[in-house]
Amino acid sequence: MKTHALLILALCGMLLPLATQALPQHFPGMPSTNEVVKYSRYNIREDKWLEVSKTDGDTILTCLLDHENFTDWLSTLPAGIAPRMAPDPWHFHVAATNGFYTFSFSAGARTVAILGKRRLVVPDAEREILLLLFNSWIKTDQKRFTSQPLPCQFIVGSVAGGDTLSGIARLFYGDATKWPVIHEANKAAIKNPDLIEFGMVITIPKLETTPP
Repeated sequence: MKTHALLILALCGMLLPLATQALPQHFPGMPSTNEVVKYSRYNIREDKWLEVSKTDGDTILTCLLDHENFTDWLSTLPAGIAPRMAPDPWHFHVAATNGFYTFSFSAGARTVAILGKRRLVVPDAEREILLLLFNSWIKTDQKRFTSQPLPCQFIVGSVAGGDTLSGIARLFYGDATKWPVIHEANKAAIKNPDLIEFGMVITIPKLETTPP
């Protein structure tokens, strides 16, 4: 998935997966970093929670500590502009000694944090920090998939760039022009190489090289 897939316009009313703790309606206070037991993030494309390092988790929590002074997102929208849904925001879960907290983020023209029912514009300095962190997660997810020994199974759309055959070929082979190799290995399931379905499981064959 390309980085710009993360840079989506802001959102309105996404439901978190049932696996999450119910969101508090307000965040009168947040845990300090030394009260946190565990951080995790939800990968919506894989439908699973992944553990977040303490360093990354502390960074996010620190960016939100001054949330009471953030700007309300809805107040920044021009008159007559309806909020747009975000297809796959980041969900971030904090298990602390004083309770459970789940935050959501949408990164677009402005990064928006959802705390309970509040949608807040993240200040520019914190926004840059968060985007760097989110982009590092994208690379981590890509590496987790593409470092598998070939042949392997791949879920279409499960990582950045993995929603077209050329993109998948670029991920696994470093060469988008090798997409016919993947198509040939999956011809029974993929009738039209330009139309592959999100969520379908395909085989990524080992790329055979012809000796000189």
